[in-house]
Amino acid sequence: MRNPPLNTNTNDSMHSTTDAAVNLAHDLIDRAASHLHSREARLRQRAASTRQALRHSLDVTQQQSARARDTTRSLLVQHPFAAVGLALGAGLLLALWSRSSRQRADTSQYEPLLPGEMPTRTGSALDATH
Repeated sequence: MRNPPLNTNTNDSMHSTTDAAVNLAHDLIDRAASHLHSREARLRQRAASTRQALRHSLDVTQQQSARARDTTRSLLVQHPFAAVGLALGAGLLLALWSRSSRQRADTSQYEPLLPGEMPTRTGSALDATH
């Protein structure tokens, strides 16, 4: 059995409904594209300003580093004995600190003491080799 043919009013009504839906879809797509385009522009602008701020910070940091390097070189040339003294003092402090931290680590190898007992090592001399 065949479907009865649609009358022209129904056919025209369907076309106008379809056209309205298509127009609405186009409007929505155009609005979305416009909105996304403006957001993209804002994001690009933020990225550009961030890039510029980072470049400025890098330039400032490089200038400060160069000034510190130049000042240090100048002081070393002007006061070589003081520089050697500072280096020796820093080395001595580092050696003392290293030694004291090693001694603190070695104390963990002793057994707990009872009142009046002398400390003894828990391991042999071979255990002390690192």
